[in-house]
Amino acid sequence: MGFSSISAKKEELQSLLQGLNLSENQGQIPDSLVDLLEPIAFQLGDLITTVPVDYQGNGHGQSGHSNFYFVCQGRVRLLTFNTAKQQMLSVQLCQEASTFGGDERWQIPTFPYQAIAASPVQAVKFSPPALTAWLEQFPDFDQRWGQGAQERQLFVFLKSLTSLGNVSSQRLQQLLPMIHAQTIPAGESLALESGHFWLRQGQISGQEPAASGAEWGYPEPIPADWTAQSDLDVYYIQPEDWQTATAIAPILEGHDSEARRGKPLAPQGKAVVPVICLLYTSPSP
Repeated sequence: MGFSSISAKKEELQSLLQGLNLSENQGQIPDSLVDLLEPIAFQLGDLITTVPVDYQGNGHGQSGHSNFYFVCQGRVRLLTFNTAKQQMLSVQLCQEASTFGGDERWQIPTFPYQAIAASPVQAVKFSPPALTAWLEQFPDFDQRWGQGAQERQLFVFLKSLTSLGNVSSQRLQQLLPMIHAQTIPAGESLALESGHFWLRQGQISGQEPAASGAEWGYPEPIPADWTAQSDLDVYYIQPEDWQTATAIAPILEGHDSEARRGKPLAPQGKAVVPVICLLYTSPSP
């Protein structure tokens, strides 16, 4: 998209970014940022980006981070590869004022997904340096967009590596307030923890090696000899929320037999981060 002057580009960006609701004290977009931001358009079916940036060299951006996008008009479908089903599943539908990409800034490890235009789309692309500069200028967005990235990564994790991949995104949204993140320090007994857990990353001693997506805990007891061999990043549901959670996603109740045999439920597929099979070949800007 060509512009006759920086003022013309600034005017276009200011219009496209109205959905950000920049307050009066935040003011106009500084000229120093105008050069870094890129208004961009996509057609239905275009592959916009893959996350993370280093996925088979097909990502875009610099410094190991993918580009970040703010949707101004249109819809973007986020898809991830479910290793059990061996197919792409929908994670979220991003609409006007939604964001995607750049997850590596806020969430490591970053589970992979791709963004496909589900209609004609107008967006503003933030390269990694542009995103850094924007957040330095407008730090209030760091928490807002970071929370969005963490929620997006939770959805990708559940859809790609757990049995909840069969659950609709609408129902997962209902589960969201009941799913918490926690780091269990190395050396701690897992039997001291209370809840139903999914492993994001880390090693557990006392049982067979567990991969990302492994599942254990409530309503069954956790074996006393299970300890965190390394720091464990986990998601969990508290016991008091279990009945409500299983009413939303009854498939959660189907995992008790594995827990009774004293081992985590195996994740849905391989231990490694799943490889995304690209469904579209339109070039990404």
